[in-house]
Amino acid sequence: MEPSEDSFQLEDIQLEEFYDAPGEVDEEETLEAIQSSVKKVPEKPELPVRPPQPAVASAPIVVEDYIRNYLKKMGMTKTLQSFQDEWYESAHDSSSDPVVDSYAQIQELDEQVLRLQTDLQTKEEFAKKATVLFEKLRKERDFHKMHHRRVVEEKNRLIKDMKRLVRHNAHYEPALAEMKSRYESAMKDKMLLKLEKDKFVNRVEVLEETMRQMQANSSLSPAAAALAASILQSSPLTQMEGGGSKLLNPTQSSLIRSKEIKAGKGTMKGARQAQLDKKSKTTGEGIKLPPPAVPITAKQRPSNELLPEPAKKAESYKAAKTFQGHQLAVTSITKHPKRDIIVTTSDDTTWKMWMLPNGELIMSGDGHKDWVGGAAFHPGGAKIATGSGDCTVKIWDFVQQACTATLAEHTGGVWAVSFNDTGEYLASASMDGQTKIWDSGTGKCAITLRGHVDSVNDVHFLPYSTMLATTSADKTVSLWDARIGACVQSFYGHANVCNKVAVNRQCDTLASTDADGFVHIWDTRTVNLRTKFNCGPHPANGISFDGSSQILAVASDDRSIKIIYIEEDLQRQSSNTQRPPQSLTLSPHTTQLHIPPPVTYPPITRMLRQHGDQVLDVLFDDANRFLLSCSSDHSFILWN
Repeated sequence: MEPSEDSFQLEDIQLEEFYDAPGEVDEEETLEAIQSSVKKVPEKPELPVRPPQPAVASAPIVVEDYIRNYLKKMGMTKTLQSFQDEWYESAHDSSSDPVVDSYAQIQELDEQVLRLQTDLQTKEEFAKKATVLFEKLRKERDFHKMHHRRVVEEKNRLIKDMKRLVRHNAHYEPALAEMKSRYESAMKDKMLLKLEKDKFVNRVEVLEETMRQMQANSSLSPAAAALAASILQSSPLTQMEGGGSKLLNPTQSSLIRSKEIKAGKGTMKGARQAQLDKKSKTTGEGIKLPPPAVPITAKQRPSNELLPEPAKKAESYKAAKTFQGHQLAVTSITKHPKRDIIVTTSDDTTWKMWMLPNGELIMSGDGHKDWVGGAAFHPGGAKIATGSGDCTVKIWDFVQQACTATLAEHTGGVWAVSFNDTGEYLASASMDGQTKIWDSGTGKCAITLRGHVDSVNDVHFLPYSTMLATTSADKTVSLWDARIGACVQSFYGHANVCNKVAVNRQCDTLASTDADGFVHIWDTRTVNLRTKFNCGPHPANGISFDGSSQILAVASDDRSIKIIYIEEDLQRQSSNTQRPPQSLTLSPHTTQLHIPPPVTYPPITRMLRQHGDQVLDVLFDDANRFLLSCSSDHSFILWN
């Protein structure tokens, strides 16, 4: 069903509608208004504290009493009598103005001032609390504004993703319709071929019956017999064997023709091949092959090469030391070919070189503009190559302490790099679906390997070989011949994105990981899947063989390192694997294909745990002395 435009009501939200609206109260102006409305009273000087003293309460002195006491003291009795008479008259006379008691009025005003000061202090405290509350509300409002902005941006992004998915989904309908039409056309062709076959069968039967009748009557002339024989021989459905006829279908006839072509019968190609073979036998001259596209060479494998003993009880390794050296996730780890020196790469756009076992920082490289996905030492040990999300590969020289070359022909981020064993060429795997082989001396691209239809996630040169292995997000593992730039073999079997690949020292086994947590073991001699191990359900991010090529360490997204003993776990798995009955049926009257349920594999239980986040890469020492791992928790750990 094709989605209609009315089924989705998606609209982008403009952030400007929610912020800086006209008429909005400015918080700074409001705060200033509150502060200006509060009248601050100058603080009174503090008086020295005196111990409490006993005091005699006395009634306030009024004016009339003072005058009476004075006149009595002076002996002015007549004047006192006159004053009292006039005073009582004026007190009972309502028309006269009362005498103002200034002392009582002053006390009343003092009490009023005290009340006003108390009210002022209360209001000042309230204003301070209101200011604190206003500041808190303003901060909360700013926080909610920022949160709302993030929500709106996330919603707009989701709307864009939904629209993109709707457009992407619309492309499937024509593809499905085309596949349906092709299927119907193939079924029609099949029916027509069946009818044609039946017609030829009937024709052959009629001719054979006619020949038998004519031979029985002995009336067939030599010319007619030759004509009948030519008709029978020209039929694609018969083959004369000892004077009889045998019914052949179109597939059998095509196989016969292919065998004749391979044998060099009846074709110009076969005749030419016979002449060349005859010439080579008589003159000793052979066919000259064209020169290789990349003049790459490989070292000879030492005849006395000895492999170390397998790591004993690798699952009981202990974290000897944890190193914190990067600001973001540590994406990969690689070891110097001759010394106990390692290089780690990180999402913080840097790589760093460390001395083991104490973890002293030797050197740091800062020049990429995006995450650094992988690094590889030059076999000589004096250079290192790094690949980054800025679509470049950089070659760094330790002697010059600088970047000597920047290779920038990829159009996507570079996940991994690998030198061949002579150091003349460097391979890089990129998100653009290409693997490029560079001349490490000139910095030019020697050849581009195309064949994957999705991101190439890892690349490794095989030891003592001109072959290299790649893994891709298209769920395949491929082997390439670097001399001619061609894919010589692709391994199919992964059900999800292939992340990493590892090669053992003998070059006869490949191990690859995928996003479902499965580890596939491939035999490069028989080009078959030998077995697979279940390290899921979390993705397997990295893998490494030990020096003996008998043990595997797998970096998992569940913050653990899985340990696999290949032969031992293979025997245990063969005895515990649940294999349902194998059946595959296809009815001639229906288009449904009945596929048996998949085989289940028991999970790997040996593991090491110490990291606080997903483990991104793991590496065994060639002599099985220690194990290294790096993680998204910004650290790498030395295990022994």
